Amino acid sequence: MLKGLIDDFILCYEREKNAGRDIIMNDYILAPGTYILVDEKDGSTRRLEVKKNQNRDSADDSELYDIFAKYDYRSVLVDMNKPIDSKKVIQSNNCFSFFVKKESVTNGKLNEPRIDEYYEFIKDLSKKYSGSSDKEKRKILKELTEKYDEISLERIEIMKKWIKENIFKLELEGKDYLKVFFNAEIDEYQRESEKYVLPNIYNNNKYNIQINDENRGLPNNNMGMNDKKPYLENKTRKNRVPYLISTKEVMDQKLLFDYLMTQVSNKKNYIYLNSEKIDSNSYDELPKKFRGSFIKKKGKELEIHDFDSVNIGEKEKVRINNILDIDYSKIKESPMKSIYGGSNFKDLIGVFNQLYFFKGMWSCLINVDEYEVKGDKKLEDLLKRLSIPLYDWLYKDSKVRLKKSFGKITLDIVKHTLDKGNDFRAKEMFNMRLGTIDHIRGSENNMKDRFTEIKEGLKVKCESKEDLVIENIEEFSYAVGQLSYYLLSQNKGNKKNHSLFSPIVNAKRVKKVRFELENLFRKYNHEIGMNSLKFNNLYRMVLGFDTDKVDTEFLLGGYLANNLMYEKKEA
Repeated sequence: MLKGLIDDFILCYEREKNAGRDIIMNDYILAPGTYILVDEKDGSTRRLEVKKNQNRDSADDSELYDIFAKYDYRSVLVDMNKPIDSKKVIQSNNCFSFFVKKESVTNGKLNEPRIDEYYEFIKDLSKKYSGSSDKEKRKILKELTEKYDEISLERIEIMKKWIKENIFKLELEGKDYLKVFFNAEIDEYQRESEKYVLPNIYNNNKYNIQINDENRGLPNNNMGMNDKKPYLENKTRKNRVPYLISTKEVMDQKLLFDYLMTQVSNKKNYIYLNSEKIDSNSYDELPKKFRGSFIKKKGKELEIHDFDSVNIGEKEKVRINNILDIDYSKIKESPMKSIYGGSNFKDLIGVFNQLYFFKGMWSCLINVDEYEVKGDKKLEDLLKRLSIPLYDWLYKDSKVRLKKSFGKITLDIVKHTLDKGNDFRAKEMFNMRLGTIDHIRGSENNMKDRFTEIKEGLKVKCESKEDLVIENIEEFSYAVGQLSYYLLSQNKGNKKNHSLFSPIVNAKRVKKVRFELENLFRKYNHEIGMNSLKFNNLYRMVLGFDTDKVDTEFLLGGYLANNLMYEKKEA
């Protein structure tokens, strides 16, 4: 997985670099804090205060922000457990930068001995890596020292002197970072940064081995091995390390994770990547036509939480119909009104979010474990069951799990909403789910045509003076829904609620359905005229149809639809 991602990313990265663009620095976000740029020659300074999530566009000085971003990217530690300062008070990695928490300046953690030790290591990193376990680091450092010119000790002393003379005099507020940078060429920052990064880039150099004179080790990104995690070892192999990669490969992998980190900082955790392009989306941005790899990162850790190969097609127009003929003449505001007859996919999802999730769908998709619906545990459980199929559909354009579960779960949600007494919302939900089911199955208007055919056919049969009969289970179920509503509507009591329909719509057997209908008839038959042609026909057809099955979808549709008993005969 990672190798394919890295190969594709490097192709994109190099292509952009050749065009003069840096896709990592483009979206680089500075941590909140006080940033100070010091001119080595005269000691003059420029200062920038950076607030949380502030980018270059919202910074007080975008030019200065860009300078700090380039310097900062080359000055951060690869891991807080791999600092130059053994006390982790100073958190930068080279001589041109000096990072410290502001509170360390005032509480005494930062003091002159601490500064002296930091610069002693900076002058000669081999002193930092003097332990018996640091042999590999010393070897890498020696190669780098031979490769690059050494920065003069006099220059380091100038920077050290400025820090010791000025850092305790700075006016600082808050508990975020103080970051001091000395003006230098970006190549100098890159060179000094590499002297720290390369010896520390692997998870632990004790895993490094030489293969054909090439150093290979265990990368640190998305993987960690130490004595506390023995289960990560491949214990059946001669070499127990899960995988080993070369120095070039580990640096390429670092670039990928650096890029992912910048996207996470910009709250773009959904990445679509192939050899041609990279699209980074926030949680509520739906992907465009794309074929390649999908990565989801969670939180601000360098950890990939989901990966998949996706083939996302063009989003087709979605047709939602008012199948239940809901009367909107007295309804001023309803999001459903705007999407009847056809809408784009984004609008459909927006209305679905309002109608089913009460605008909480994205929260559920981001972290289903923490999602909750206050005061309605049953609805919460139903929506959580829907979250994974929806996640696959929205972010990966995969309908496999959705086809299996969408109809059943949304039907249960409609029943639950009706049971709670919100019949108008239940009707809108029912209309939406039928249109969405058609869209998922790629069968436009199939559900509408089936319901319309049954409704019109039953209407003719109810008004007929001949003894017509029900022809199939769907028609029977729709008729039961119509009959149930009509009988319950005869209730003249003050308290009317749809929960009385629950024994029928939740019945597992037709025998139970017939039993409940008979009870309702006994209870309310005194309100029904003996010569009611439509009722007599409807009840006769329901009693006369021989079946042992009932279709809950059509039963509920018959209950929610306008009742045929109350419709006036057309002239």
